[in-house]
Amino acid sequence: MASPSTVLLLALATPAAADLPDVADLDMDLVSGEEQAINYKYKWPVMALEQLAWLAPPTIYYFSTTNLQREDFELKWDRESWKKKLVTFDGVVFDTGNWTSNAFRHPVFGAISYQIGRSNGFSPFAATLIDFTVAVVWEYVVEYRELVSINDLMVNTISGFMIGEPLFQLGKLGDHKGVGWARKSIAAVSSPVHTAHRIAGYPSWKLDTRPWTDFELSVGGNLADHGSTRSGEVGVDIDLELIRDARYGVPGTGSQWTGLAAFNRVMGQARFGQGELSRSQFRTATTYFGKYSRSIDDAINGSDSFFGLATGFDYETREMPMEVDRYAIFHLFGPKVALGLWRGKNHYTWETGASLDAGMMQAHVFGPVLPFPEFPQTSVLQTRGYYFGGGLSASTRLRLESPVWTAELEGRAYQMWSIDGRDRMETGAGADDPRNVSDTRFSALAAVGVRPGIANAKLELTLEGTARRGAWEDDTRTTKEITTGARMGLPF
Repeated sequence: MASPSTVLLLALATPAAADLPDVADLDMDLVSGEEQAINYKYKWPVMALEQLAWLAPPTIYYFSTTNLQREDFELKWDRESWKKKLVTFDGVVFDTGNWTSNAFRHPVFGAISYQIGRSNGFSPFAATLIDFTVAVVWEYVVEYRELVSINDLMVNTISGFMIGEPLFQLGKLGDHKGVGWARKSIAAVSSPVHTAHRIAGYPSWKLDTRPWTDFELSVGGNLADHGSTRSGEVGVDIDLELIRDARYGVPGTGSQWTGLAAFNRVMGQARFGQGELSRSQFRTATTYFGKYSRSIDDAINGSDSFFGLATGFDYETREMPMEVDRYAIFHLFGPKVALGLWRGKNHYTWETGASLDAGMMQAHVFGPVLPFPEFPQTSVLQTRGYYFGGGLSASTRLRLESPVWTAELEGRAYQMWSIDGRDRMETGAGADDPRNVSDTRFSALAAVGVRPGIANAKLELTLEGTARRGAWEDDTRTTKEITTGARMGLPF
């Protein structure tokens, strides 16, 4: 986005007091845009101490609340228990934990563990191994009396790169001089460990070339139509795009391969209706590798493209009449294509991609009331209403940007199937648990806006649609939702 041009956004752009010393003094300037670590002598012990500090609070809580954890105590520190966990793997299952623990706390824990490694100068691969090691310590040592949770091991580990890496790249943006307090705040929240290191004079990475960014905060109101009911909502959205390739959108020609986390996007949304949170959404996207090509002249006329392999994370909870819909989907890997057209101050982009997925999905087919007994807890679907599954997804986005008007079309589709046969079993039960459950979600957004010439802000009208379908055996259930709204977006 263009630099702010009014008092409001000049205030947002005011540099913070905690800027780094001059780049020349630290010998930190890299024109290539590629990472280069500062190899401190004590990075291993510092990383280990920070991991222990991160692991200590939940460990203390866990052992001080054994009355709450006791229902999961099925093993001991003995030969037979370790045989189940390490040899036969009979003690390695999907757990029956609540949604907040499995879909929120574990991804956050894994992302921070990963960022501790990255903030100490470790590569994404090394940080992922560190993250996995911490997850193993928790599952096999701290929770030694419990069955090992497949989903916790997986979620903690893959959350590192999928969630922690794009947030880490946002955190590094705070290292640059002249960054306004709003971006400094985003950097601190996105990567608190890296920010703490920078403030303490312990930066573990040399300064990259300043990335291309497009940050926007939006506030507005919506009217949600669920078919049988309508409800008004107010909401706030944040959309953060960061592209690390130093050649993106600048004059020149040629093609080059991009490294890890070259193209990044983080989105968040919160909507409130009748004084309560009615919808929460969080998405990340980043790339493994790809090829970026451009042919752009000095007047910024031309085109560019990206073809690569991408990953990301989608989380959403939606309060509906009498029930809740929710999913946490990890996009393991899949192709990504982005095509751009530059015409001076006008920029048109189209992105599309698909992915192989794993995650957690609410079983929509059963509706508000589950037709199963709550106890014994044989599977998370029988107990909590959601399941662990695998699936496929696809997305597309068309965006038109000009100094006067904007337009956007975005669509997403998810298909998930339950993973059966590794659920937690108690007292030989579980034979009647529902199997072969599947869910489909479609969502689409259309937005058109104008820029009234005040601080580069834009006023938008939006139309969103969501379709949900759940299936089990011969039963199917479908619901739809249409949301209309208006919002004001402020770039920063």
